[in-house]
Amino acid sequence: MIPRSRWSRGFTLIEIMVALVIGGLAVSGAAGLLHAIGHRGEDFSSAAEVHDRDANADRLIRTLVSNLDLRPRENPSIAGDGQRIVLHSWCTTPRGWIAPCRATLMFEQGSGGVTLQLDLATDRHDSVALSVRHGTSGHFRYLVSPDAGGTWTEAWTEVTVPAAIAVIIDQDTLLAGVWTGG
Repeated sequence: MIPRSRWSRGFTLIEIMVALVIGGLAVSGAAGLLHAIGHRGEDFSSAAEVHDRDANADRLIRTLVSNLDLRPRENPSIAGDGQRIVLHSWCTTPRGWIAPCRATLMFEQGSGGVTLQLDLATDRHDSVALSVRHGTSGHFRYLVSPDAGGTWTEAWTEVTVPAAIAVIIDQDTLLAGVWTGG
């Protein structure tokens, strides 16, 4: 028989406790890191949604302005002031073709600033209201002539169309050129 030594091989209670504390700290740190990464992903996702919404709104406004309906009629193709514009344009229908429509862009003041609203109506469909952009301030400007650096006005009541329309929200300006076929 082999004699047993007084100290057998193994771990002491203190060594086991230290190992458990270190392991718990590592697991806790990993859980915190994964939690932070998950929240960061949500932040990126919501920022991407805002960016996409703004880009789609810009594209829609540019399309409405560039597709103005220039046929002779009682009302001008475009009329507006610093807070509201009424456009007679050509809009894409849900089935893919285009049809005459009336678009009203307006800034509405609220408790959190201004919201650019779009009210879109066609002959065959009821109007659809969309909130397209948000900011602390906003207004429209109309390009009378691009010569010599440009001449801008705050209201448009002419029978002709302006060269471009500027949608100004805070320090951001969307410039939508009017296509006149020339």
